[in-house]
Amino acid sequence: EGLRIRDRGDGSSHLEKYRRDVELLQRQIEQEPTVSRWMFYLGQTRQGMGDVDGALAAFRKCVEL
Repeated sequence: EGLRIRDRGDGSSHLEKYRRDVELLQRQIEQEPTVSRWMFYLGQTRQGMGDVDGALAAFRKCVEL
């Protein structure tokens, strides 16, 4: 009952958005290399891209920090 819309083409599902986010996070990490939060978000972003190795590396660095 009612109207249902599934928009799978929104910005959050595009691989290009993930690439932009990675670039932004890497720039932030260059400016604040000891902030674990940026590494966590980088791990989340890489995970969303399907980059398991990159995600694990970022999460490991986050834990180290």
